[in-house]
Amino acid sequence: MKLLLATKKCIKDLNREIAKRFPNLKLHFYTSVTKVGPSFHFGSKIADNTLLDKLVENFKPLVLEVHPWDTVAYLQQVFENELGLFVQVFRRSGNDWLETRGTEHLTLETQNNMTYENWNFHFNINTLYL
Repeated sequence: MKLLLATKKCIKDLNREIAKRFPNLKLHFYTSVTKVGPSFHFGSKIADNTLLDKLVENFKPLVLEVHPWDTVAYLQQVFENELGLFVQVFRRSGNDWLETRGTEHLTLETQNNMTYENWNFHFNINTLYL
């Protein structure tokens, strides 16, 4: 898919476009990221209604190619390298959204398919013991 990063586009618009191909993924943008040992600490989350041209100095429209075989780590790195934006991919799990931190090596397609609903958990209430 081609992801158009245009002047009057906001984060919410990008997530709508991503949801067309990956309905169980979304992006959160952060003001900064700091590596501390083996982990990362993210700054403040940027509001979903923030326009891209307000986030990037001297913003120029850009088209990003996003493929199902791209890893989460690759997508996050592209945003950082191309725009200087710190992005974290989140995956739907039931009604919650989980960070994909620790599974960034997996592809976007794999992450999209790892939702709670797709795991088909079924249990019989009669098998539960108190």
